[in-house]
Amino acid sequence: MHTKSMDNTPQPQESLVEYVKRIRTSLSLSQTELALKAGIHLQSLGKIEPGMTTKLNSKSQRGLAVALQVPSEYLDAVVRGVALGASNVLKFCPHCWQPGTTLEDTAFLRFMRYSNNN
Repeated sequence: MHTKSMDNTPQPQESLVEYVKRIRTSLSLSQTELALKAGIHLQSLGKIEPGMTTKLNSKSQRGLAVALQVPSEYLDAVVRGVALGASNVLKFCPHCWQPGTTLEDTAFLRFMRYSNNN
């Protein structure tokens, strides 16, 4: 199966509306499909994409991160309006990281598994 490469890093000055819609459409998901995958109400997503809300509660942020296949830190940066510069862009192993988890959790869990096996 061929998957096209996409840059899911938030762009400078990209709003939550623009970011969620860009990633959702690049994954060929409808709003309904995204809401189901994220475990949030369609009405909640319906407030995000038209810009009626610019904040996410922790459940929505985690769910959207999983559904959009991005680190939750990316959504947090967009919500806070903080640009991710070259030195801030999160680098991670896509084989180790699980969508919706923080990268710190992944590193900690990997360390714990390694410690318990030795």
